[in-house]
Amino acid sequence: MVIIGEVRDGETAEIAVKAALTGHLVIATIHTNDSLSTIFRLVDMGIPEYLIFNSLNGVVAQRLVRKVCQECLGNSCSSCNSGYSGRVNINEVLVFDDTVHELFRKTDSLREIKEKIKETGFRDMMDDASEKEKENIINKEEIYRVLGEL
Repeated sequence: MVIIGEVRDGETAEIAVKAALTGHLVIATIHTNDSLSTIFRLVDMGIPEYLIFNSLNGVVAQRLVRKVCQECLGNSCSSCNSGYSGRVNINEVLVFDDTVHELFRKTDSLREIKEKIKETGFRDMMDDASEKEKENIINKEEIYRVLGEL
């Protein structure tokens, strides 16, 4: 197993891909807005698409958001003093299967790729955030602060 703290440049990305292609499990972080953007970021770093698709099994994207205080339900109390208490992650998991590979080969549009993979059951961060909002774990204001418009 190879663990890379952060892939910031082409050289590090190339090392990660080569390690993965030789059979090592590579776990790394890379700063992107979501799981789909990771492919485009690696391409921008100079990694050919065919190497990405042959070495990448999946991507997990996540953000931490403030949890609504369960004592006062977001109204501010002595337990939280702000309406929030603790944090929880919102995430998405993209598995790179043949369907995803084919979509990336056919288009450069993240929006189009996302629409197509959502048809196969992919849940993005907004879906996860909306579910947590329905369960009163987080609120719309926090979703907007972290992910933008709903």
